[in-house]
Amino acid sequence: MRIGVDLGTTTSTVVRLGPKGTPVPPYYLAPSLGAWRNGEFHFGDEAHQVLNDPRTPAFPIRDIKLSLGRDSVKVGGISLEVEDVVVALFKYLANKVAPGQEIEEAAIGTPVNVSEAHRLGLLACAKKAGFRNARLVYEPTSALVGAIDPKAMSRYGSVLVVDWGGGTLDLSLVRKEADCLREIAVDGDVSRLGGSRMDESIVQRMLDRKPAIKSALAKITDGLDRLKVEVEREKRSVLESIDPDSEEVEISPFWLNNTLVLKGSDVIEVVKEMADTAATQIVDFLTRSGLSVADVTHVLFAGGVCRCPLVRETILEILPNVVVLETTIPQQLTGFGCARLLSYGFELRLAADFGVRQSDESFCRLLPADHDIGLGTYRIADFMVTDPVAPAAIFDLGIISGARDGNGMLSRSADGFISLKTLSVRCQQHEGDLTGSSYDVVRVYTGISQALAAIVHAESNVGNASVTDRISGIPFAVRLKGLDR
Repeated sequence: MRIGVDLGTTTSTVVRLGPKGTPVPPYYLAPSLGAWRNGEFHFGDEAHQVLNDPRTPAFPIRDIKLSLGRDSVKVGGISLEVEDVVVALFKYLANKVAPGQEIEEAAIGTPVNVSEAHRLGLLACAKKAGFRNARLVYEPTSALVGAIDPKAMSRYGSVLVVDWGGGTLDLSLVRKEADCLREIAVDGDVSRLGGSRMDESIVQRMLDRKPAIKSALAKITDGLDRLKVEVEREKRSVLESIDPDSEEVEISPFWLNNTLVLKGSDVIEVVKEMADTAATQIVDFLTRSGLSVADVTHVLFAGGVCRCPLVRETILEILPNVVVLETTIPQQLTGFGCARLLSYGFELRLAADFGVRQSDESFCRLLPADHDIGLGTYRIADFMVTDPVAPAAIFDLGIISGARDGNGMLSRSADGFISLKTLSVRCQQHEGDLTGSSYDVVRVYTGISQALAAIVHAESNVGNASVTDRISGIPFAVRLKGLDR
C-alpha cells in the first residue's frame, strides 16, 4: 500500500493509492489532536471524545508536529517521548485508510523552513511506524499538486501557494516546466503565525478579563492546553459565522467549573493582525527572491487558516491582479497532493544553483541546479584564504536561480544571489593568532540530504579547524516521471 500524508499541526490528512496507482476515497481528514488516558494514546475525533468524558481523567497532546526535534513533551505531569507520540499518530492515520496493511511507500509533506533535525525525526518516526520507504516534499508545492493535476498546470503561469495552517505559514512560487514543477522561490514561518499562535493570543485575551479564572487554571494539570482545545474548536465556528465580529460564545468545560466568554471581536482582531503580518511577509518574500507581485499570475490558498475570508481578503489586497484558484477543502490539499505525486512517480532535484558569493562578487557553484538529491554524493571545492592574517574565512551561502547549464563549479557574476546562511571557519592555529600564509586553504564539502537540507562541511588546513551546518529553505524541482502517461 502507498499513501500520501499531511501531518498537520491541527489537522492531518492521509490518502491511499488504489490498485491502479491513483488516489482513491475515502480521504481521511482528522484533527491532529492527541489525548493520553490510562497509558494509552487516542487521536482525532476520538481524542476530543476522550477529553470531554468526565469519567476518567485525560490529557491533551497538542502541536504534535511542532514537537519533532525535541526529546519529550509534558503530558499530565509526566514526560512522553516525542517519537512515541508521532509513531502512534502515524499508525493511527495509516490504519484509517489501510487497516492491517503494510505501507510500502509514503510521501509526507513537510514545512519549508523546519530544521533538519525535525525532518530526520519525521522520517525516523515513519520508519518506526512501519512505513518501508518514506520521502518528503514541501507542503505548499504538494498542496498545489493536490489542487491541480500537473498535466493541466502549464496554463497557470506562476502560482503562489499560501499554505497557512495551525503551525506554519509556508510560501512557494511554482512554475510548470516540461516534466517538472520548479519552485522559483520558497519560504516559511515556523510557529510564529500558525493557527496555534492565534489560539494562544485569543486565550490570553479571555483570561486577562478573568484573572481569578486564570489563577484557577494554573492549578489544573495541563489546564491551559485543555482550554486551547476548546477555544480552537469554537474559533472556527466564529470565523465561519455570518457576522463574526458580534459573536459571543460561552465556554464552560466540566473540568474548570467556570465560564469564559469567547468574543468574536477578539478573534477578528487577532486574525486581522496576523493576516496583516502575513501579507507583509509575502511582499518581503517576493522582494528577497528578486521578484514582485507582477511575477505572480495565480494564487492558491491552502491550510485551515486560509478558510477564513478575512485572511484571503487581506492577502489579496497586495495581489490585486492575480487569479485565485478555488478549492473546497484547503486542509486536504497537501495530503492529496502527496498521494498524487506518488501516483505519477517523482524525484526531487535542486531548482537553483547553490554555492558561495565570493569577496570579488563572483559566484562559485557548489551544487548545480537539477542536482538529484537521490545521488547521495558530496561535491568538494577548495578555497584559498586571500587574507593571510584573517582570523576566519566567512562563506556567504545561497542560491542563484535560472542557471541550469552544466555541472561545473565555474565562477561567474553573483547577480541575483539570494543569501541563505553564512558559515565561519577558523583559519588560524589558535584564536587571536593573526599569522597565516598564502597556502591557507579551506576545503568545503557540499551535499543534499533526504531531509531536504544542504549539508555544508568546511575544514581549514590550519589547526584542524572545521565546522558543519545544515541549511533549510532551498527550492527544489519536482520531476514527475509519469507525466506523459
